[in-house]
Amino acid sequence: MANIMEWLRYSSSILLVFILLAKASFCHGATQGEFGSNSQGDVEITLTLGLLTRITGLADINFGNWTGGSLTSDQNICIGLYGTNNYRITATGSGDNSNVNSFALSNGVDYLPYRVFYNDTSSTSGRVELVSAQPLTGQTASNAFWNIFGCLTTNANLSMLIEEPALLSVPPASYTGTLTLTIIPE
Repeated sequence: MANIMEWLRYSSSILLVFILLAKASFCHGATQGEFGSNSQGDVEITLTLGLLTRITGLADINFGNWTGGSLTSDQNICIGLYGTNNYRITATGSGDNSNVNSFALSNGVDYLPYRVFYNDTSSTSGRVELVSAQPLTGQTASNAFWNIFGCLTTNANLSMLIEEPALLSVPPASYTGTLTLTIIPE
């Protein structure tokens, strides 16, 4: 008799585990449907849409042949943002021997430093000088959403300066480099 009771207790424990496992396997949605000629259940849907950004309106810069004086360039560009109008910008250059991210042009041997300025409006008035690889925070883009699709309205300014003393300090040659801009939504 004790063996039968032990077997029933053991069997009912196993049955209870199977019932709980079976019930757990059917519990996927927030509300499960009932058996019948029709059934309805609810499922919770979650989506996280990240912040998006896009830079457009950039143009290559060709200073041409230098004949004296400092060289400047400025261009109005488009910053597109989705989910916010606030961002930070970081600029890095193609570098020189002492700093791989510095703002410098090179002829393969010599390095010609330049300065980079940025403004979060389409104007050089109020621009801020960028430091290589250091973010400039607190920038705001007007009409940012529409610029995600392409440059519809310029809303920022990028300008550069190669000073005459720097130009006089390097030998005549053709100097090139790359400036990389990174926009991060805030």
